Parts: sequence; structure tokens; C-alpha cells
Amino acid sequence: MVTTAYPNLEEHLRSWGLKVVPVSGWKTRSANSTTFTPQAVLCHHTAGAATGNAPSLRYITDNVLSQFVLGRDGTVHIVSGNRCNHAGVGGPLRGIPKDAGNRYTWGIEAENTGRGEPWPAVQLEAYYKLAAALCDMHRVDQEAVFAHKEWAPTRKSDPNGITMSSFRAEVAKRLSAGKGGIVADPVLRIGDSGQAVINLQNALVKHKFLVSGQVDGDFGPTTEKALKAFQSARKLTADGVCGPATWAALRKAPPAAVVVPAPTPTVSTGGKRMLVQFKGDNYVYEVVGSSLIHVSADAWRARGLTSADVKIVEPTHPLSKLTRKNEY
Repeated sequence: MVTTAYPNLEEHLRSWGLKVVPVSGWKTRSANSTTFTPQAVLCHHTAGAATGNAPSLRYITDNVLSQFVLGRDGTVHIVSGNRCNHAGVGGPLRGIPKDAGNRYTWGIEAENTGRGEPWPAVQLEAYYKLAAALCDMHRVDQEAVFAHKEWAPTRKSDPNGITMSSFRAEVAKRLSAGKGGIVADPVLRIGDSGQAVINLQNALVKHKFLVSGQVDGDFGPTTEKALKAFQSARKLTADGVCGPATWAALRKAPPAAVVVPAPTPTVSTGGKRMLVQFKGDNYVYEVVGSSLIHVSADAWRARGLTSADVKIVEPTHPLSKLTRKNEY
């Protein structure tokens, strides 16, 4: 029985923020008893079923075809900590001898049909991070990460839909940020799904372009419409794609609500000053601009006014909103 030389593999991957599910027996599962001394990472797609999170897991486990299966939701399943049959003939490449990929590389089988299936943002993020974690474990850089199609270009095409120069650049970002580091947010567009989309939707809820019941982790037409509206409101390119500028705008606090003061009541007096008295109130007021000036009977009578000039109004009359001042 072969026992892995990397018993702390699970803990190491978790320290990189990955969701890890060890498959029972992973520490002793091996394709054969020959030496396994990994120093690079080889990336694959499973070419499995189009439905399910990790439908290829059982087949890969039973046949010991890779150390890891990466589910569509970003979950890392540890199949083995030993040698697996995933590389086949190929190379030499980046210091790995010809046909020696199984001995010197970790294999990651990422769940994807390989027939044009879009890669979910959450799965890609986990793919980058898993590759970075393995590079970190062996103190190598992103150049130690390559694709099956690079290892065996005449017979392999996986992982289909991924440009490896861009993939390595993403791995480099995560190595630079380190464990728990902050890395640039993924570019999201319609068709994406997962935690990154949930983060986007929650941000749109904060800015009141979505409601909480619309947070489902799927970037569909509703999210695209809300994102375009947000981009337009913030004077960004309203293309429905969430890139760096949009993420930066989403992280800002929503604009403060503009409080519009209630308009000051106005009353036409035909050019004459008006005297008012509210029902239940013994005081008489003179309407002067936006104020009610309390005046005594002697004062208004001295100006030739009579009780007929006093308008009796309800306590809820709009004039009750005016500022009341003492007699001048």
C-alpha cells in the first residue's frame, strides 16, 4: 500500500480558501506504487456529462485518473495524494521529461463537457486558486502550470475554452496576493453563475437595482438588465458586463437619498396682508412671507383692520406649516 507524502494536502488547500471534499481513501489511493514527486500542475477537462456538479468523480476515482476533480460549483474533490494516470505520453515540457507527466505533475480534472460549455466564474476562480495553492506548496511559479493540450498538442484539446497564457496570468495574481489575499474580481456576464454572481447581485441589491428575492447566483436577463441600469446611472458603459470599473462603482456607498423639502404654503392675498385665526386658537396671526406673526387686536385695529379681515381656518390648513413668530 502506498501512503501519500502529502498528508497535509487537505489543510493546505483549505488555507487557500478552497472548498475541499476529500474522497475516502485518498491518502492511499494510487495508480501504481512507483514514485510520485510532483513539481508542476497539469490542467484537464473531464469531458463528462453536461448535468450535475461532478458527474465524473466516481469514474475518475475508480480508475485513479487524477488527483483532483473540480466541480462546477468550485468544490475541490481530493481523489488521491499519490501517482495517477492523467498525463499520458507527451512532453518534454517546462522541465518535465518526455512521457513522465504522471510522475511529476498533479492532475486537475475540471468538470466540463469540453464541447463549448461555458466555464462558471466560481469554477474558474477555484481552478486558478487550486493551481496557485499547488504551486505554493512546491515553491514554483505560474510557469509550472500547463494544459493537457500543451503537454500533448497532437492528441489533446483540454481544457477546451481556456487560454493558458491568461490562465497562468490569473494564477500569478493569486500567488502574488497569497493566502487570503484580495485578487481582482472576475469579469462576469450573462450565463455565469456561482458565488461571484451572488456577490454581484447582493451589490445590486445594496444599490437598489435588485431586490433580495432576486439573488440566486445565476447571471440571467434580470441581472443583466439591472446591471445595465446601474452602469447607466453611474455613467459607465452600459454593456451588462461586470468588469473592474463596474466592480469599483458597486463597492462605493450608494448615493445619499435626496430629501426634497415640502414647499412652503403660499396664499394669495390680492396684495393685502391677511389675518388668520386657527379654530381652537385664541391668537390672530398676520401672514408675512413664510411666517405667521402673532399680532394683538389693538395692533391690527390700529391699522384699520376689523374682525371681518380675520380669516378663520382649520388647524390642518396649509398655513399651519408656516413658522410662527411673536408680535413685532
